[in-house]
Amino acid sequence: MCLSYFSLLFFPYFEPQFSPHSYGYRPHKRACQAVNYVQSCVKQGYKTAVDIDLSKFFDEVNHDMLMNRVGRKIKDKALMRLLGKYLRAGIAERETGLWFESTKGVPQGGPLSPLLSNILLDELDKKLTYKQLKFARYADDIIILVKTKSEGLIIQQEITAFITKRLKLKVNESKSRVGPVSGSKFLGFTFRYGQVQIHEQALK
Repeated sequence: MCLSYFSLLFFPYFEPQFSPHSYGYRPHKRACQAVNYVQSCVKQGYKTAVDIDLSKFFDEVNHDMLMNRVGRKIKDKALMRLLGKYLRAGIAERETGLWFESTKGVPQGGPLSPLLSNILLDELDKKLTYKQLKFARYADDIIILVKTKSEGLIIQQEITAFITKRLKLKVNESKSRVGPVSGSKFLGFTFRYGQVQIHEQALK
């Protein structure tokens, strides 16, 4: 069974439940929509950004955590075994040809990995939605918008704890920040004076 077909089998079980503010690797969703949504939030007065940087997300996905999330919807044991084999297939180093066992992570660039990333991070989307927060997510690129820095600091602490304890992922605290949205970089853009601009680092 090819992996693209495997992905199509999973798709109808999960796609309908995904958040409207999840924009990555989904039909009729685009990065420009995510950027436009953030801009609209800024114009509504949400000018403080909580940037959460997931450290090497695709390398750090916990296999048991992911299998548990998938298993809530998929009851076919053969499909679940195939998913387990996909996750544990290992990595062959191109230069040396040596094979390394996969104990965590999903193959970056693999045809099934984008869907798996959305399945795992959907729980984060639901947490943010439950808290009635303004946010946009494109794969592992996340921005949360609030009105004050004090609120942002509380949200940052709570969401960081949720990601590390609940989802077993790592947050790069040195790259995460709370501050004016004009200092944030989301999908290569920033938001200044109500306008979308290319971030200086992205331009370089």
